[in-house]
Amino acid sequence: MDVPDTRCVEIRGALDIGSSQHKLVVARVRVAASGNRPLEVVDIMRETQIAVYLNDAFVAANCAELSAGILSESETALRKLVQLAREDGAGQIAGVATAVFRKAANGESYLARISDTLCITIRLVTQQMEGELGFMSALAQLQLHRNVKPSSVSASVPGLPPATGVLNPPSCAISADSLVSWDSGGGSFQLAAAMERKSHEQQEVSDSEILVFQGPIGNANVLALLCRVRGTTFSPGKTCNPVSEDEFTELTRLIAQEISAVQVPHWLRNRLDQPDSLVVGIGNRTSLFCVGRDATSKEEFTAQDVRESSRALLGKDDVALDRYMRECAARFHSEASYTASNDKSHNLSTRQVSSMSSSSASYPEPKTVVCKLALLYTVMTQLQIRSVRYQQTMGSCPGILLDDILWTKLGMPPMDPALEAKVSAPTRERAGMR
Repeated sequence: MDVPDTRCVEIRGALDIGSSQHKLVVARVRVAASGNRPLEVVDIMRETQIAVYLNDAFVAANCAELSAGILSESETALRKLVQLAREDGAGQIAGVATAVFRKAANGESYLARISDTLCITIRLVTQQMEGELGFMSALAQLQLHRNVKPSSVSASVPGLPPATGVLNPPSCAISADSLVSWDSGGGSFQLAAAMERKSHEQQEVSDSEILVFQGPIGNANVLALLCRVRGTTFSPGKTCNPVSEDEFTELTRLIAQEISAVQVPHWLRNRLDQPDSLVVGIGNRTSLFCVGRDATSKEEFTAQDVRESSRALLGKDDVALDRYMRECAARFHSEASYTASNDKSHNLSTRQVSSMSSSSASYPEPKTVVCKLALLYTVMTQLQIRSVRYQQTMGSCPGILLDDILWTKLGMPPMDPALEAKVSAPTRERAGMR
């Protein structure tokens, strides 16, 4: 067996600065022997996140800018995360900022200032790029868990060589050709898939590209919609519980209106209709997919599973809901641990099993659980998604670690102008870039 060239393995820190969570992953990344191009995530050294409810504050303030107070919270969190990455030996730290920074008039200026202050590289990305990073994150995490089958998706998708996967993948492994990633945050959601791209001249497959459906709504927007249902004013930090059956029904109707305003592209409809397609929801403990998994006690769940489980949560206050969700999570992990111990091909990692095996810890953000389930259920029904499997990731950090654009910007000559525009353009210009 060939010994990997350790000179081509670097420690890097990836930041995903989202609308409600600031996330960090420190990892060993294999890079090209010449240049700075990332090839593969070898192993993850640290994963952590700090809650900063930027989109909640932005929606509640109802103005064009993020307040000085919430930006101060963001800076404090980023200083802590950067310090942790450097303590772990990260030689380079880079990341992306997403929805709320695209909407806020002072988003770009804040990111420029904090990048200079902390000596890191932070890019404001388009929602298209956000979806691409989500897809790359799903693939990277599945590869770490040995759950990617050989695929015809070409090497233009970072982290997945053409027609290859892991050696001897388990029976439950996923093909990149059938994968749809789903990333949902505080201000938006994205579904993405890799599609073969044919040359115009020969009509032959030349490479592949990641296509992204850009959802217009996130968790914070759903909380604001519930306030509209109740005729109250949205207030960050205020619980939405208890939620009645009538409120839940009206909330899903309003979410459906928001989603129906965006046309579902043919490529997504075709991929979702394929018999072997699989939608993988990515995120950490606070993601709506983890909530769906815990509430249904199923690793892969349907829209009907989500709706039925939500009924048990309606009418509960935060204390009762916290207790109930901890019981659901403990039950799922107990069953998953048993399954994993009897099936070596099971795709739940040890880290995933242990992350919620204790029933003594509080359930993350119980005040938002019902609203997250309402969003999950409505998107699934509106897009006719058969089922969703949850894959734990620290946001889009695994994809960020593999993104050519960010890291070549740090270590190589000036970036091609088209790639620079793809990453850095303001929201109003992104529609013409694909």
